[in-house]
Amino acid sequence: MVTLSLIVHDDFSHIGQALDCVFSNMTRVIRVVVTINRGNAEQTDALSAAYPAVRLVVNPTPKGFAANHNAVMREADTSFIALLNDDALLQPGALDRMLDYLGQHPACGIVGPVVRNPDGTPQVSAFSDPTLPRMLFHVSGLSRFTKSDSGLRRLFEGRTKAESLNSSTETRIVPVVVGVCMVVRREAIQQAGLMDEDTLMYGEEFGWQRRLREKGWNAALVGEAEVIHLNQSQDLSGWRLAEHRKGMLTYFIRYQPPWQSLILRGAISFFHGLYALLWWPVDRARSISHWRACGVGWNWKPAL
Repeated sequence: MVTLSLIVHDDFSHIGQALDCVFSNMTRVIRVVVTINRGNAEQTDALSAAYPAVRLVVNPTPKGFAANHNAVMREADTSFIALLNDDALLQPGALDRMLDYLGQHPACGIVGPVVRNPDGTPQVSAFSDPTLPRMLFHVSGLSRFTKSDSGLRRLFEGRTKAESLNSSTETRIVPVVVGVCMVVRREAIQQAGLMDEDTLMYGEEFGWQRRLREKGWNAALVGEAEVIHLNQSQDLSGWRLAEHRKGMLTYFIRYQPPWQSLILRGAISFFHGLYALLWWPVDRARSISHWRACGVGWNWKPAL
């Protein structure tokens, strides 16, 4: 038996598709929990009527990605728990194949599928552990040149060990599977703990899967399992930019030497302060977004 956790926040446009894919392709007994992080009563009642087998949890106040999934994992008594984005569509046999892999590989604590765009092109399915040079590359803004459709990215593929630039769909051990869809062994959670709840979203899988590995559990990408992710690009506009930088900085504060987090703080403050000034004359909203991210470098402190 497996417990499946999904979260809905305002946008109910994809949750029906996600649940249809779950129920139409599943051969095992499954418990589905959908957390309504924010939504009106009419939308919630309609979802309950359409999917009576689903347990709905309605939050009185919104929580973050990790806090919502952690609440489900704390209560789950099944051997495996699947965490799925509400805009992720499990393809036929995907969940079964991931569970089969976990059953056949007792040293594996967490798995993820190959993630694809709706047109079938690949999204990032796995990550390497964050390193300071890579994070500085992102904060500087240079990472826009290695987006999925760029020629520079294609040049780097096969020439670097960074998992985010590895388009292979072979089943393999990886440092980190992406948070779009993860299936984790409850025994591994009991040893390594739950996800850090410092931020609303972004980057929770990095520290969590690092702790899983430290307890001796592998992470694996299961190439025979696929999921379609409807959100084709990560939107870091508005408040999301600052939240993303909080996630990056939190990882370095918690898991890396102090000098690295100090350098990253400085880079976040410098580059986003610079971009805030450059954007101010032409796009005030974008400038304000960078100012908020700049403030993360100065002020952000996770609850250690």
